[in-house]
Amino acid sequence: MSDKLFLQQLESAWAASLGAEVIIYTLLANWGYHIAEKLGVPCFFASVLSLTPTGMFPFLRFSQIANNPLSRAINYASYFIAELLYWQRYRKLVNHFRTQTLKLPPLPYLGRRFRRRTLANVSRIPVLYGFSSHVIPRPHDWPKWVYVTGFWFIDQADTYEPPLELEDFLGKKVPPLCFGFGSMTMPHPGYLTYYIVEALKKTRQGNIILSGWGNVGNIVNIKDSLRVFVIKDVPHDWLLPQVRAMVHHGGAGTTAAVLRAGIPERDSTLFCRSACLG
Repeated sequence: MSDKLFLQQLESAWAASLGAEVIIYTLLANWGYHIAEKLGVPCFFASVLSLTPTGMFPFLRFSQIANNPLSRAINYASYFIAELLYWQRYRKLVNHFRTQTLKLPPLPYLGRRFRRRTLANVSRIPVLYGFSSHVIPRPHDWPKWVYVTGFWFIDQADTYEPPLELEDFLGKKVPPLCFGFGSMTMPHPGYLTYYIVEALKKTRQGNIILSGWGNVGNIVNIKDSLRVFVIKDVPHDWLLPQVRAMVHHGGAGTTAAVLRAGIPERDSTLFCRSACLG
């Protein structure tokens, strides 16, 4: 993120937060910590990814469970290294925001963990994790103010009005597959579309492509339109119970939706890699 955009976000966040009674912030909006400190209001950290230091698994590597003390120590350190690198990238900008806009003292060179004095409202910030403990078990070494709440959903099935063409496509005898790419972008979406369609022809499957940000599927030939339906996005809680399986980009929200729908899934990262490489 450019410095200019980051400073703009800081100022916009401060203006939007005036008068707030509580601040809930995420990793990408971690200026909420500084604003909550200034306002003197309670704050919560919320995330769909596990970011609290633990010896159980390394930073963003949830499946790599440690089996010995050395591995646990390395895992624990990985979180502090990631945090330090992020802090050093934005340290000067954040401290400028603290001193000039919020009229707060700057944070130490090594970050907020090394403050000599921390105000009560930002000393032990409750952490809310929006994933299931059946998917990522809660580590035993997390502090008691870290909560695994279960997945978070915004249900839209009851109010969603699908295009008639989509309803007709889903009304066929054999439920289709679904490919979804969410916020993924790729250099050659046309190649990926080609390989998807070819795979469908060989397996004689119908498919719905959720093109997302990557514009996958926009070059589907008219002759393939009976086999492939392309649409930018569809509420997962409406669509997924009606398909046979889903290949997706591995995003936290999509993973949660597929698990709730109870259908088979496959991470599309490997598929995209092989398709784009030919």
